[in-house]
Amino acid sequence: MKFLGILIVVIALISGCVQQTELREITIPGHANQVYVFSYDIRESIKVQAPDEAAIRNLLRTDSINILYNGTNEQDLAYFNVALFNIREKLRTFYTYDGILLKFYPFYYTTNELVNFSNASISNPTIEIRGPDTGATETSVILNGKTVLVQGTTSRNLQLAADRLVLAVFDIDETKIDALARR
Repeated sequence: MKFLGILIVVIALISGCVQQTELREITIPGHANQVYVFSYDIRESIKVQAPDEAAIRNLLRTDSINILYNGTNEQDLAYFNVALFNIREKLRTFYTYDGILLKFYPFYYTTNELVNFSNASISNPTIEIRGPDTGATETSVILNGKTVLVQGTTSRNLQLAADRLVLAVFDIDETKIDALARR
């Protein structure tokens, strides 16, 4: 019985040593000491489906991006605020290092109309965001023409998808994560 107790303690200690710490901060070569902070462990975010990363990266390499969302659900609007803040601030900072001053133009729709806050061109590349109560059918980042659909079936999943979009734009995949980890 004493041996069993010692074995359990040893296994617990070994499993504790094997667990990875959360990775939420990265630095990118050429971006001075800029630290990019993510909502969750980026090893989780990178698992979110984003099949057309290169095309997404190319589409969003611009100085003007529209943001489109459904404005009919207050709970999802709160989720959108967090996700979109994270997307906007990371992409603006990232592009600044390449001399691009990125502008975002919000659009929202209700049941009957599309509202354009700034008279921006609807032809700009668009990030459409959907939450659990505004049409998300999965957690993913999907390219459809000139629109990148970022959707999450829960608040957490929406943040993971938003972070996944940023990782795609940053050209970060599973093989690059550990090298960029902020130490």
